[in-house]
Amino acid sequence: MKNIKKHLIILFVLMTNLMLAQSIERQVIGATGNTITDGATISMSFTVGETFTTSLTNGTIIFNQGFQQGEKVLCAEVSTYTNSGWIPAPPTSNTQVIIDSDYDTAIVGASIDACEVIINSGFTLTISAGDYLKVENDILVNGSLQVAHEGSVVQVEDVAIVANYGSISVEKITPSFNDRDFTVMGSPMSSEAREDVYTTAAIVRYHDTNLFTPNGDVAAFDIGAENFADDNGDNWQTHTGALKVGEGYLVKPYFIGDAGGPFTTNYTQGTLNNGVVNFTTIFGDNQNDSPNILSNPYASAIDAYIFVDQNPIVDAIYYWEHINIPNSSYPGYNTSNYDMGDISMYNLSGGIAAANAGGGPQDSNQFIPSGQGFGIKANAASTVIFNNAMRLTTNNDNYRNSEAIDRLYLKIYNETYNLNNATLIAFTQNATDEYDRNYDAKRLATPISLYSINSDRELGIQGRSAFNEDHIIPLGFSTQVDENQEYIISINTIEGELLSQATVYLKDNLLNSITNLSETDYRFTANQGHQTNRFVILFTEEQLGNNEVRLETISLYPNPTRDIVNINSPLAPISSIEVFDLRGRKVDTIKIDYQNSYQLNIERLKSAVYFIKINTNQGIITKRIIKE
Repeated sequence: MKNIKKHLIILFVLMTNLMLAQSIERQVIGATGNTITDGATISMSFTVGETFTTSLTNGTIIFNQGFQQGEKVLCAEVSTYTNSGWIPAPPTSNTQVIIDSDYDTAIVGASIDACEVIINSGFTLTISAGDYLKVENDILVNGSLQVAHEGSVVQVEDVAIVANYGSISVEKITPSFNDRDFTVMGSPMSSEAREDVYTTAAIVRYHDTNLFTPNGDVAAFDIGAENFADDNGDNWQTHTGALKVGEGYLVKPYFIGDAGGPFTTNYTQGTLNNGVVNFTTIFGDNQNDSPNILSNPYASAIDAYIFVDQNPIVDAIYYWEHINIPNSSYPGYNTSNYDMGDISMYNLSGGIAAANAGGGPQDSNQFIPSGQGFGIKANAASTVIFNNAMRLTTNNDNYRNSEAIDRLYLKIYNETYNLNNATLIAFTQNATDEYDRNYDAKRLATPISLYSINSDRELGIQGRSAFNEDHIIPLGFSTQVDENQEYIISINTIEGELLSQATVYLKDNLLNSITNLSETDYRFTANQGHQTNRFVILFTEEQLGNNEVRLETISLYPNPTRDIVNINSPLAPISSIEVFDLRGRKVDTIKIDYQNSYQLNIERLKSAVYFIKINTNQGIITKRIIKE
């Protein structure tokens, strides 16, 4: 009984200490002196109006009434860290932890799981790189809490708080930067300002979505692509003052001529962000002109899969990988600026590396480190939500997806200018063969691009239903290089048991050739322009005789166009062509004597979207064309 009374005295003192925090209210009823006798009942109010009752029977704490989900959980044990170690025992997730001596996870060799944590005045709790502090409820800092770079602090309950009556520091260190590099960052603390944490940075800017207008040259050339290039570069504005929680800021650490190197930041103002964080997005006239720049608001990584899954207005997230400095080594528009080949993508289908990194898989995109900034293209004016369910104790947890998923990464490469691009096609039972938000994402307007097509959208990532060999994947290709160049298409990576056992065929509709990509790469030449529907991916030779496949091989290019549309149908001779406007009115009919190709002149038509109905001896298919 003495030991029980000792533990209950500590519990009573702990609850008294926590009453110091303004947002925490604890009441103890039925106590005799500093102990609780058998048979007594304790009623505790964690927040106003929320009551939890328990009793002590034969030395055992009995929980009489539990909290509903989202409320705090009663801690059943108490453990204090002293110069002698843990008393009476190392903590668990049921333990209220008191830090009464300096504790460094790197020195002691253990991360901490706890129910609640109190750091007493005069002592420091250090969470070193690769280690974590995971707390179900509140953290009370009377001493010092230091979170080293790549250390993690995770709270489980959204209603938990971090009461800072001492000091808190969260350190973040960037990779080595040169004098032209920048990154996108945000604060894991509640009251940081540009003048505090980024005081030595050469430039700090916030993104004003209201000032973003898609660059006209990019839009004209890559109308079907996702565009992060502004018309006149005024969408990034100089920032001073407070950092908004959940917002990402463009930070250029060094001035031109500086030696460069890693950039170290220490966030110290306010307290750790926790629980639900709301970020109001800005939506322009359409999704393409609605980029919003966010950041992970916590002192821990978050799972991007959960973030995308829980936010309906987010189709995909985009990371700036700061790979290349501005250059004009490749032909095309906007050659003096950073290009979109430095942007990687992630959605529920998976992650794809930036084109300038060679394309291909980038599974690390699933984990957004503390303070890491990223972009979204909001599909509506609404609120993005962060919450504790997204948080991780490390950056390297096992892949969260529980469903079986197969992924095909296709790469295109130009040796002359060292240009890369890749596209991802993912097969999962959670997607359909139609356009699915969160599983499909438009391609970026990179110098060269290989993309899949679904519902007239040009996709950098496409989600499909679970894999079988009947899938038919139309592919398009575009290049900004205005001279005849050779391009190489290859399989970058295959993931998944079913897809690994299949054969991947590439059909070139223009040249009427078939290549087994599982055995060899495909080389072809092209000059500047778009070749929508030039290629198709098949998985069995039998598909080549399928009428649906024959129709899918029909391609129209260039698209958009000002005058001539080339219609190529290598496997299904064309008998006639009909042209319809957006209102469904027929504007032209052309009879053709079963030819495999035809040049349709639409120069006389007004600039608009039209639908081309192509009648063949294998069936009918309708394609969309844009008249500039």
